[in-house]
Amino acid sequence: MPTIEEALAQFGNATIFSVFDLNSAYYQIPLSPDSRRVTAFCTPFGLYEFNKLPMGISVGSRGLSRVLDEVFAYVKGRFVFNLLDDLVVYSSSPEEHVAHVREVLTRLERTGFTLKTDKVVLGASETKYLGHLISGRGVKILPERVAAIHNYPQPTNLKSLRRFIGMVGFYARFIPHYSSIAANLHELKKKGVPYCWGEPHQAAFEALLRALCEAPFLRVPNFDKAFVLATDASDVAVSAVLHQDVNGVLAPIAYHSRVLTAAQRRYSTYKKMCLAVLFACEKCRPFLEHKEFMLHCDNLALCWLLRKTKDVGRFGIWILRLAPFKLKAQHTRGRDNVVADALSRMFGEFGRKCASVLRYVAAIASPGVLFPGGTPS
Repeated sequence: MPTIEEALAQFGNATIFSVFDLNSAYYQIPLSPDSRRVTAFCTPFGLYEFNKLPMGISVGSRGLSRVLDEVFAYVKGRFVFNLLDDLVVYSSSPEEHVAHVREVLTRLERTGFTLKTDKVVLGASETKYLGHLISGRGVKILPERVAAIHNYPQPTNLKSLRRFIGMVGFYARFIPHYSSIAANLHELKKKGVPYCWGEPHQAAFEALLRALCEAPFLRVPNFDKAFVLATDASDVAVSAVLHQDVNGVLAPIAYHSRVLTAAQRRYSTYKKMCLAVLFACEKCRPFLEHKEFMLHCDNLALCWLLRKTKDVGRFGIWILRLAPFKLKAQHTRGRDNVVADALSRMFGEFGRKCASVLRYVAAIASPGVLFPGGTPS
């Protein structure tokens, strides 16, 4: 399969884009009688075989890529590009674009492929594609990939400062002049030095956040290499960091985090960890859906659970949503999972305030719970 760099290099001077997503692309490819035999599976009701290419089969992504390469043949790389079932049509003028889109749709219709209508983007000056924002001005990293870092709060005490330094230090090899930038922050950690946040500390804090969010630090994903997804959950939030190995060191591709709802905060630790995995996989779906990847989590019970096939209530529903992903769960100690750990705990005080507000709203939504005389005006 092509790399993201190859995809982005194709667009050149294009200023107008259309994006298409094939509808269950694997299931639109019929299998020959000889191939059907090797997809057989046994059920209590008999032996069944797939008539169409099944998702999750080891050669499925190669088969899909080969078929689409034949569909688009010589026009691929001229005005259309695809990475598996994601297609982008690009042109330098509206007139050209109409002809290009018509050619692509004609080829899809002739071969019987259908599209997801809710994901069609036509004639856009900029659009999201493979985790990037593409436009006539060039290619930018999609803002949502770094929103969790952009929103990281200023450390307010020594504990939160140590957590931030631990997260940034995990990527120190990728940040030029890291030691000199972080020197002022390390000063606050010294014994006997009062915690007094000033302009030099704020400047260092902001410089490190910028370094974590910009290329070349934030890496372009390479689909020829395996992905590593790290997840974590705290009392108030879940988080995820998508990595790939670069010269023996994990380099980040995307960061994600969100605050838990009031109901989710009452989950057990095991449920929160499973929710973090589900959140992480669905957020990173464009990168993970078609190939095997390693999942790093710091809860042994979750690793055990993902190896089970029986339904265990809410967990069973979540595991079914995880079924399309080919993941290998690996236990990671908390001290080795510092980035996801820091992102899940960055909401600290904000999360507690949200919980208080949500409890209050829930109470006044049911008159008589907190105020027996009725809801106050």
